[in-house]
Amino acid sequence: MITPHLTRRRAPEPPATLMKWLWNVGFVPTIEPTWCEERAWLERWSVPLAEISPGLLETALVAATTRQDGRRTSADVTKRRYAGVRSVLRAAVNRDLIESNPIDKVVWTSPRKSSAVNIVTLPSVADVAEIVTEMASDEAYAHYAAFFATIGFAGLRPSEVARLRVRDLTLPAEGWGEAHLGGALTSPGPLYTSDGGAMEEKGLKQRSVDETRTVPLPPVLVRWLRWHVDRFEKVAGDRVFTNQLGNDLSKDNWGKPWRDQRARRWPAGHKLARTRPYDLRHTAATMMLRAGVSPAEVALRLGHSVDMLMKIYAGVFEDERRRANHLIDGEFASLGRAALVPGWYEPL
Repeated sequence: MITPHLTRRRAPEPPATLMKWLWNVGFVPTIEPTWCEERAWLERWSVPLAEISPGLLETALVAATTRQDGRRTSADVTKRRYAGVRSVLRAAVNRDLIESNPIDKVVWTSPRKSSAVNIVTLPSVADVAEIVTEMASDEAYAHYAAFFATIGFAGLRPSEVARLRVRDLTLPAEGWGEAHLGGALTSPGPLYTSDGGAMEEKGLKQRSVDETRTVPLPPVLVRWLRWHVDRFEKVAGDRVFTNQLGNDLSKDNWGKPWRDQRARRWPAGHKLARTRPYDLRHTAATMMLRAGVSPAEVALRLGHSVDMLMKIYAGVFEDERRRANHLIDGEFASLGRAALVPGWYEPL
């Protein structure tokens, strides 16, 4: 978004297709751009890397983080664009393309945004159970019911669930099971994968490449997964979840079933009408914390640090604090007259 703003004075408006061209061609390292209107405009009007000044950079950052209606982009978008520019310029310094990073001299304050989830608008575990049960009864979407159940009951990331193979699961006939996670499956598209495929496997988030994580699966989820594996004829090496054609599962595949089922159960105006599949992970975490599971154990299951857990689920901890106060009030009330303040005491 910032490239079209790093231009010379009196530069004309860029071609309407410039951003699309940059995304699909210009910024793709494996493609050698042919001569075209977009490339010609950039070569004529872009400021050379060595000539990017702090003043120009600040002006460009403001333009790139301002919406058409004049308001600033969201905190997440603003911080992401700023971080992207900073990283590119830092790489230029490391490669001796420029002597210093001009962004270091830019006065810039990123907007603050709370990382805490809004627990008021999270579905409960009962909500998750109901929506996945409805999905399982719909022949068109039954393929995805256990996928969402795994997110909502165990707290796995959608990309981690998509990568699971049957051999990664321990599913006993009774009791608790386990999922042995070795990474995630993402869908950046063929332009951005090393082999030109649409899908790409990567390691677990914020962990070393070969690190794994084992997540306990509650009995209700074990039954869901056994049902899914049996119904859709999976063998040990197969992906647990695939699209209708039997290929690796992408965000595009599970997005439509979720939106359709969500609209049926939680129509516009309902507090859960905008619930995302990733929110089901928050549902699982909230359920565990409210059940009294220690934050360290919850963090381990989610693949978080305890510090990050405390930030994201601050609302849950506040709820628990109020509940704890209520329980303590009950204990003091049970003392009766023994807890009364002496009669001679007067407030200050």
